Amino acid sequence: MQTNREIKQAMKVISEAMQTNEELAWGWQCNIAMSFVDVGGGHLEANIAAANFMKSAFGVDTTKFKEYKDIEQEYDKYYSSIRLKH
Repeated sequence: MQTNREIKQAMKVISEAMQTNEELAWGWQCNIAMSFVDVGGGHLEANIAAANFMKSAFGVDTTKFKEYKDIEQEYDKYYSSIRLKH
């Protein structure tokens, strides 16, 4: 069984890797989000939830990544195109 010290060290290594390798962090973001989608969650909500996890677990704000901003823009375009005009 791992000791608390070993677990803290492992989390530190993973967190540092996430914070210094945006590609790695984005890969985790996508996998976490897809777990949510796989059980019926919406794509946008899945990415919001995954971003929250990435920030709290690893100290990485994936909402600042270009890929995340692209997702937000896609949804803005989609929702603005179906919004009822008054």
